[in-house]
Amino acid sequence: MAISVHIIDSSKPSLVMTSEVFKDKIPGSTVSFSLTAKDGVAYLMAKEGKGLPDALVVDFNLPDADGVTLIKELRKFYRGPIFMTAHPDKIVDQAVQEELFHYHDACCWIPKPVRFEVLEKRIEQFVVNRHRLGKRFDVDFMAHLVGKGEGRGKRAPKFTGRALNISMGGLCVAFNQPAKLKRDEEFVVTMGVPSGVIEGSSPISVLKPLLAEQKAAVAAEAKALKVAAKSIASKVPAKGKMTPAAKAKLEAQQRKEAELAAEKLAASVQLSQSLSNQKIEEYKIRATVAWTADAGKKIGLQFAKVPDAQRRQIESFLKGLCA
Repeated sequence: MAISVHIIDSSKPSLVMTSEVFKDKIPGSTVSFSLTAKDGVAYLMAKEGKGLPDALVVDFNLPDADGVTLIKELRKFYRGPIFMTAHPDKIVDQAVQEELFHYHDACCWIPKPVRFEVLEKRIEQFVVNRHRLGKRFDVDFMAHLVGKGEGRGKRAPKFTGRALNISMGGLCVAFNQPAKLKRDEEFVVTMGVPSGVIEGSSPISVLKPLLAEQKAAVAAEAKALKVAAKSIASKVPAKGKMTPAAKAKLEAQQRKEAELAAEKLAASVQLSQSLSNQKIEEYKIRATVAWTADAGKKIGLQFAKVPDAQRRQIESFLKGLCA
């Protein structure tokens, strides 16, 4: 599988070495290069919509910018792997860990002088095997999706679920019931996040009635589970109609069902208490459906082009999850 690579580096020996690694690892690969950050951005923006390279290599020490700043700029429109090269230095390491911690590819920066086996390993990971580029962080908050109406008089599709994880590039949401969603379908996602975790979030409005509905649903489920648990515990096999072995097996099954019901009840009560005590705020962002799974009960959303202010807020949020 031949690929295209663009290298942004002012060091010609480094350009040659990096090019050779790609060509040896993936025969037939084409390599282009820029010597400055400005030229690199201009080249890639001209390629947008016409076929961006399959991978980028960015040096930290460029004449007109540092590699960390450049990568953050490139991430606004480029979704492929970006490898950063740099001479080992505490300042470089600190900058990478603080600013690029949410990317697997760039966070694992490649020391200079570039060694064949180190770069080859990254190529294998992120280009050949297509490992996920952005780190995902586990979360648990409400997500309300509102799509576009298909015509006059037709209601916009709406879905409410729980966010399971989030990254700089997207969000994974789970629903109680299957949702009929199409890939690339556009939505405005309103996330119900705990108060204060995202700077600029607004007091809850859209999610307030949804939260009330969820509390009512949890309470109803808890009541149903109590009834089910009592019913299971009260069932005793009729005497004389079962063998001792069959009777013992049924009683063991009933005990197990009762224990499972009790566990589910405890979890529902805990969730209800959590929802009652938690202050929620809303935060909106545009996204498209990237994939669906579990017959529509789980979806992956890819954020649309995110304004700088929102990007900084998401970065701040993710850093808080790591603290």
